[in-house]
Amino acid sequence: MTHDDIRNAVLECIKEVLDGRDAPEVTDRTNPVRDLGLDSEDGVAIACSLAEKFNCPIPDNVNPIVDDLKQRPRRVGEIVSLVEKLLTVRNT
Repeated sequence: MTHDDIRNAVLECIKEVLDGRDAPEVTDRTNPVRDLGLDSEDGVAIACSLAEKFNCPIPDNVNPIVDDLKQRPRRVGEIVSLVEKLLTVRNT
């Protein structure tokens, strides 16, 4: 799976959670919390959707839209990197 495949899947999951709400163009620098109005529950929904799309469980303690170590929301590009990392760990 390529970076673009993963990015497209992440964007698709975000759009599913937005469920037709008006949103600005989503880029790698988009902050899902500030720019799209998503919250922690939306992050759980995104995690479930990503786990289903990639047939790869997202650990229960990982919310894709929040970086607990940095205590801030992840940008879309960081979510893509997180998913790439999880998929790499799964495949090793």
